[in-house]
Amino acid sequence: MLDPAKRSQDVGLRVEAWTDGVNEWWSSNSVLEQIVGAGMKSEGRSGRGVYEGSHSTYVTILRDAGVIGLLMFLAVTLSAGVRFAATLMRGPNRLAAFALAGLATIAVENVVHIFIYSESIIVLLLLLLTCGEMACSQARLYTA
Repeated sequence: MLDPAKRSQDVGLRVEAWTDGVNEWWSSNSVLEQIVGAGMKSEGRSGRGVYEGSHSTYVTILRDAGVIGLLMFLAVTLSAGVRFAATLMRGPNRLAAFALAGLATIAVENVVHIFIYSESIIVLLLLLLTCGEMACSQARLYTA
């Protein structure tokens, strides 16, 4: 188990990385880049070529795709989560529960890691969205 002092230090470093990422986005981009983004993988690299990112998918999307890209990403994931939860409220549905649990896991994990450029995570996200939509469609058929 991690020492509480070490855990506190790790959390502090993570929050510092997020703050640095947002500050870099705010200060080093033009207004246009802040709105539409600076392009894929635009976060900084050290002089040694080592990737020094924000350690957060949300901050990375803000940097790469701007406010519009971040809002689009959040709109898709949040609206899907709300739809899946609404389907579960109508009655038990294993497929909707699976999709909602997976989507929630990815949403939380995206806070502390950068998965947006991982092909396997993108495929998993698309699979979860598809399963959730199937569950919603199935629920509509049975209640109609």
